[in-house]
Amino acid sequence: MSTGERHEDSSEEMFVNLPPLKWPRETFDSIVRNFKFPDSWDARYPDEGQTAVDAQARYITLY
Repeated sequence: MSTGERHEDSSEEMFVNLPPLKWPRETFDSIVRNFKFPDSWDARYPDEGQTAVDAQARYITLY
């Protein structure tokens, strides 16, 4: 693409058809265990249907 050309697809449109990333519970538990997450971190596997934006205050989302 040369300077000044406009790409018609917006970034929002490019991601609309992507499936959600899903880690099996076993993978999550393995990450917590193998990386030795401290209990004080209170690592939580999301409930069915939750997304990264559903993370409670003071939590981060890993993906």
